[in-house]
Amino acid sequence: GSSMGLLAGDKVTLHDLLYGLMLASGNDGANVIAFTLGGSLEGFVKMMNQKAEEMGLQNTSFATPSGLDDENHYSTAYDMALLSRYAMSYSPIRNIVSRETYKISASGKYKGTTLKNTNKLLANEDSTNSYTIIGTKTGSTRAAGKCLIATAIDDAGHEVICAYFGATSSTNLYQ
Repeated sequence: GSSMGLLAGDKVTLHDLLYGLMLASGNDGANVIAFTLGGSLEGFVKMMNQKAEEMGLQNTSFATPSGLDDENHYSTAYDMALLSRYAMSYSPIRNIVSRETYKISASGKYKGTTLKNTNKLLANEDSTNSYTIIGTKTGSTRAAGKCLIATAIDDAGHEVICAYFGATSSTNLYQ
């Protein structure tokens, strides 16, 4: 899977870990967040599943903090769109996923490292569109294929979330 390049003993802020997770799809960042907030991968996954239940995500089961393949890790595009809507209601998450790049500010060897968002739609400058992509997330696994959840806002201020799973290539994902 994707990685921020973290090594044992590295010191990185939670703020920078969130950028690494959401922009660069840093699975290592997901694991560090899981250990920090949940005490263990399993503890954090339990928290994730409790939140999914609270949100009414009826076709979702989490088994890994990063979303990597596991027979007990699954969801639907609909449930992920609901989760995305929830996440986008928080301005820190909204700000993170709307950025094309982010320069790590923490001290140490990562200071100044630039992370790039994997969501290529953010850079779409097509003036014929009556909407603007404001963020969300890409991802891929062997089982799920290439996936994209995109949030857009139209000229009237209405937001739309689109979830597309199972593309066979990045070209198919963005067409």
